[in-house]
Amino acid sequence: MHNGGRWAVAWVAALMLVLVPMSVSADDDLWPPMPGVGAKASAGVFYSVPCGCFDRHVVAAELSGRLHFGDVAAVEADWQPGTMLLGGNFPSQAWALGGRMRVIPQLDQWWDRVSLRAGYRNWQTMGMRADSSHGLYSAINWSVEVFPHIYVESDVMAQRVFRDMPHWSFDLRLGLATRF
Repeated sequence: MHNGGRWAVAWVAALMLVLVPMSVSADDDLWPPMPGVGAKASAGVFYSVPCGCFDRHVVAAELSGRLHFGDVAAVEADWQPGTMLLGGNFPSQAWALGGRMRVIPQLDQWWDRVSLRAGYRNWQTMGMRADSSHGLYSAINWSVEVFPHIYVESDVMAQRVFRDMPHWSFDLRLGLATRF
């Protein structure tokens, strides 16, 4: 893993260790963690920092494995196969490590399942100059339980790649997730 990636993972872990206890209520059951999986579809645009333009689009899928600590937090690993659209279709894939945390206490309102996501992302696209690009992501996530243990999830996500081919990526994601 790239040195910046190690720092990003350490930062996310430290942030969760500090903030999770602050958002825990007496009703939350944090242990044992519940495994879960998620599958989402996404569409996004890229803002290239060197040229100052929105020059690419991407469609992708996201498959994730998670460990949920009650409804308060989760750690997750994602794999994201997709296609970049830039005068043609270029296969791309990414993997990410991160976490999510509920920041608003449960009040039995529609926003109870709003959480913040953050982590490290490694992205590769066929035909690009760099083998892979490293960066960070953050997102606002909202989920609704539609059946027992089945959730519809949506994300509004921003990602920043720093070194090779610096750019911002803005994605919308929608999909299903479950906890066991």
